[in-house]
Amino acid sequence: MARVTLRQGHPLERHGEIRAQLSSLIRSGAKPPGSRLPTRLELATQFQTTPVTIQKALNRLMADGFVKARGRSGTFVVDRPPHLYRFGIVITASRATGFLGAIVEQAARLAQLHHWDFPVYSSVDGSGNAEDYRRMLVDLQSHRLAGLIFTQPPEWFLHQPLFADPALPRVALVDHSLPGVGSVRLDNPQWMAKALDYLQAQGRQRVGVVATPNQSSAFVELVTRGAAARQLTMPPAWIQALDYRNPYWAAHVVAGLLNGPAAVRPDALIIADDHLVESVTTALLKHGGAGAADLPIVAHCNYPKLPAAALPVTWLGYDVRQVLQLAVEYIQQSLEGLSPAPIRMVPAQFAAELNESGRRRPAAGPAAEGWSS
Repeated sequence: MARVTLRQGHPLERHGEIRAQLSSLIRSGAKPPGSRLPTRLELATQFQTTPVTIQKALNRLMADGFVKARGRSGTFVVDRPPHLYRFGIVITASRATGFLGAIVEQAARLAQLHHWDFPVYSSVDGSGNAEDYRRMLVDLQSHRLAGLIFTQPPEWFLHQPLFADPALPRVALVDHSLPGVGSVRLDNPQWMAKALDYLQAQGRQRVGVVATPNQSSAFVELVTRGAAARQLTMPPAWIQALDYRNPYWAAHVVAGLLNGPAAVRPDALIIADDHLVESVTTALLKHGGAGAADLPIVAHCNYPKLPAAALPVTWLGYDVRQVLQLAVEYIQQSLEGLSPAPIRMVPAQFAAELNESGRRRPAAGPAAEGWSS
């Protein structure tokens, strides 16, 4: 390293500036993982300062996870520095969901498997008041993240410090329209198509659907078009919405769907949200009447964690491990200077498919329409 001239100022400012320059060398690859830094005396000469100030800068780098002291051997860049192996998960939802819980749980498992790190910033609202938001800003300012993984639309943060560094890769696990931010999307239209195909193959002719109230009219159109294309009966009254926070109403939904003689009511059911599986199947068991327990049910899930079910169901869902791996892959390819596909679709799989083929690699594809995640 050549001699470096620092601004004259307070010693605290000087060791902070030295730390920033050494961090920049590490992040640029000039000091790659495993490489040895110059000695304190050599650094003191290069930066025209004292060994004490150099040690303070090194202590900061060690606290940030960039370097590690190895006794008399010197100070080395760690093998897995945070700017390459730390992927921040930004949770902006106002309430917990099964999908977010699965993301956090599987991130912890993938961290152990691949020696990655997934700091989770929960309840982040962009106001700057949340503790996790401040912690995330410190990590960003210290360049301790390889990239950010948004679990909600990133547009909420467009004018926040999270977008201050244009070089930091960002990817969202939702459909969005923000340029420069990757997208890992669940192929929801394919999910519904597979559910309908399965029930049709079982010889079913009349299908009911229970979804959450946040689904749009596009969802209803998707479902009704799919049923009509397969010559399945599905009148509007058989497409019901249920708020999972009020499971009491599941009994009323089931009573409405199964009202009347067997020949004029659904002979199969689709539960399109994992939060509804337990309440709907429990209501079927208790209030569905004769034959309700034998009703074929296709239920949504997020593998590998399945929701509770009071009746046997056919699981159809998405592998959360695959979702996270695709997000990490997007960030890693961006860091390598490649041009990763901006949209990556995650296919819906039956449990048997998942067990037989393991985690498949989905292809990049167009945006999926007609479903709210």
